[in-house]
Amino acid sequence: MSASAGRPARCGVDVVRNCAIQVSDGVELAADLYLPREARPGPGLVTLLPYNKDGLGGIAAWDAHHYFASRGYACLIVDCRGTGSSGGRPLPPFDPDEALDGVAVVEWAADQPWCDGNVGMWGVSYAATTTLRTASLCPSPLKAIAPVMGFLDPERDFVHPAGLRGCLGLGLWGLSTLAQHLTPPLLQDSDGRWERRWRERLEHGDPYIVDLLRHGPGHVEWRSRVVDASLIRIPTFCVAGWRDVSCDPTIRAYEQVRGPKKLLVGPWMHTLPDESQIEPVGFLPLVTAWWDRWLRDEAGTVDAGSAVSVYWQGRRSWRRLGAWPPDGACVRMFPDVESSLRREAPAAEGVAEHAIDPTVGARSALWGVPARGSGGPRDQRDDDAQSLAFTSPPLGAQLGICGRPRAKVVLVRESGDSGAIVVKLAHVGADGRSTLISSGTVSLPVLPAGELELRGRIDSAHEVDLVATAYEIPAGDRLRMIVTTADFPRLWPDGVGGRLALRWGAGATHVSLPVTEFDRLEPAELPAPGFDRAQPSLVLRADPLNTVTRRPGGVTVTTGDHLVMRTPQEERALDVNAHASATVLADRPGAAAISGRSTTRARTRHGELVVRAELRLESEGALVAGEVALDGRPLFTRRWTT
Repeated sequence: MSASAGRPARCGVDVVRNCAIQVSDGVELAADLYLPREARPGPGLVTLLPYNKDGLGGIAAWDAHHYFASRGYACLIVDCRGTGSSGGRPLPPFDPDEALDGVAVVEWAADQPWCDGNVGMWGVSYAATTTLRTASLCPSPLKAIAPVMGFLDPERDFVHPAGLRGCLGLGLWGLSTLAQHLTPPLLQDSDGRWERRWRERLEHGDPYIVDLLRHGPGHVEWRSRVVDASLIRIPTFCVAGWRDVSCDPTIRAYEQVRGPKKLLVGPWMHTLPDESQIEPVGFLPLVTAWWDRWLRDEAGTVDAGSAVSVYWQGRRSWRRLGAWPPDGACVRMFPDVESSLRREAPAAEGVAEHAIDPTVGARSALWGVPARGSGGPRDQRDDDAQSLAFTSPPLGAQLGICGRPRAKVVLVRESGDSGAIVVKLAHVGADGRSTLISSGTVSLPVLPAGELELRGRIDSAHEVDLVATAYEIPAGDRLRMIVTTADFPRLWPDGVGGRLALRWGAGATHVSLPVTEFDRLEPAELPAPGFDRAQPSLVLRADPLNTVTRRPGGVTVTTGDHLVMRTPQEERALDVNAHASATVLADRPGAAAISGRSTTRARTRHGELVVRAELRLESEGALVAGEVALDGRPLFTRRWTT
């Protein structure tokens, strides 16, 4: 990356708090502006999110905004309407009207004296989705975007995976956003405006979790919240993590965008690549070069030959791809008698059966949960033993899987009930350890009762697309294909029970693997993390919690963290302690439950603020509760039930 002539590589940064941006219906959105100390105007960058710019959202983006601003980019971090310090009534989560506010902010930024009219947009997670959604409306000042780990179809990508009821991910995100809904603006003014906006929010808006529970799998409302990335024609830099809940939707966004584009995929969970505990890389230097190319027209700052860079799991190495998905061969593997998996189609056919265990899935990884940086794959051989598992002989040569595997699963069904079919691929090492490679899920349709009554058993074939991956199994190790109907705690275990019957044979169940030879690919050279460690971090303490507790007849998965931070204005400390647990019993899957608690403490100019949030989700209903107190004096208490 090179700086343009006359522009310093770094400069000082000034922060302007609570800029007021008035949108078309008169609502004022609140933004913090990170402004380079330069005399001349430059490009602007926008981040629009519902996570409180004065709280968790602003803390997470603090380092990145200082990084960009010190290199000449004015950065706006904006609270979505009805959240944080912004006015207006809250919109439902992932509402399409958020893009209208995004367009208004982009156009406002382009008209400011500190901006030269060129605007970029970026963000992580929810802010990546608002970035993609805003770009799909094509505002003219928006010249380039960088969505990091976002969603295109919030229902099927996250809330209700594959159209099935979500579990721990829904509970953890619901708990976190409930706490933020209850928390007053932390950058407070003396005339009480912050409290009026907060009271209006609580009176007229519901927390996100209430909306998610009202709109179950397949509800028509979800179709209005899908982002059409094919409408995006501006340069787009997509960043995904192989172990992240949003891996596949981010890669799909890359595939659908019609403008110049770049893709970076690493072994990360739901965290900025510079901050990952595993294989951190310098996303900030990379995306700054991206901004330089498309917002400053510096033609040599982006290497056209490295449009796709992926981390090759198993080899623990970065490689460049000429295209995504890469060109390569397709290898089919077939379940066979005695739970084997082979390249040759079986000469005979048969049916493999197994009792369904609703606790299966707990050791695959928290890849279906927006965990910030921990919860990677464990040894899942115990889960494999409670599923239909087919294992290859030791491989005679390494097997490099790169792309989206696809399985055809033929079930022998005796019931017309709906449900799920889950297919996983695992790497089985010489020591027997089974590590998740990829997973895919489809919902089973209801079968006609009359046909079942006539025939007793019906073969039903299902195509299952697995999440994209890049993974090499070394020679001598084995590949395992796992088929089950449970994936706890990613999926709610409603209706899980009975037996799973799978037909194997030449024209029956098999998996198709996209294969690429690792040694033919060029190495990808990536920069080190871009954070300036000379600048003190706002995070003073971070204690993640991820446990799997098995007991006779059941399993509990718990995740969360305890964070102690300084707020972006560096005036006060913020202490957030939150965790959620999902529990299922093998003999009573209908009694599954999620429980979660969160406590937020902040010292304000008015005293000590304490926000408590609590939820309990069960198959038949939910209880959500919250309370806010100032110096022990209750300010707000409410319970929601569904």
